[in-house]
Amino acid sequence: MIKALFFDLDDTLCNCSFAEKMAYKVALQYAMDSYSTMDLDVLQEFHQNYFLELPLTSFHLNKAAREEPKIWWKALFEQGIDDIVLAESLNNIFANTRLKNYELVTGVENMLKSLKQSYRLAIVTNGSFNTQWSKLKACGVNRFIENIIISEQCPEPKPHKSIFLMACQQVKCLPSEVIHIGDSLIADIQGGIEANLAATILVGSRKEKIALKEIEPDYEIPNILELQNLLNDIIREITDK
Repeated sequence: MIKALFFDLDDTLCNCSFAEKMAYKVALQYAMDSYSTMDLDVLQEFHQNYFLELPLTSFHLNKAAREEPKIWWKALFEQGIDDIVLAESLNNIFANTRLKNYELVTGVENMLKSLKQSYRLAIVTNGSFNTQWSKLKACGVNRFIENIIISEQCPEPKPHKSIFLMACQQVKCLPSEVIHIGDSLIADIQGGIEANLAATILVGSRKEKIALKEIEPDYEIPNILELQNLLNDIIREITDK
């Protein structure tokens, strides 16, 4: 019997891609105002690439916040600009603009209210406590989900099974009574499998560029709003067995 649903936060419940798009728009305009000859496409590309190089442990241990201004500086330096003051300004502008634009995916609020009547809900997310809690408050999801597990408070981040088992303890369920829903094959699907959860559900397209044929979710949905219909099908499958 399924008693609980675990959710990833970024790009599962919360529209982080939109927030990031708006953050780049404002930050890059500030960069152009400072150096009119700057190639903004190159600046964004290098910033994104350097950011992706940060290991998961840097977010888990809250080191990423200290590294982020350096990432902007490195991206600027690729164009011969050695300006740490501008890098720090870009980092602050990017972070503040992104936070202002975090919002729940349209329709998620009503979906969570409905699901809460039948399941225990929890969010299992990687990141520093301050960063992730700011996102939770910005998009308002903490009003609907009380059980929130942030990796900085745990021994290991996703995909390590320990964070999922800690969440199981918090909602007072066995792993076999839990379904995890997220958008990452590695962090969410692999983690749920290693924790022996009842099932894993991948939301959206497969983002990881590397071959991950060995990691297969139990179910896939194009967007989070398809979850309720899928859950009805899963419950029917379990009942028929």
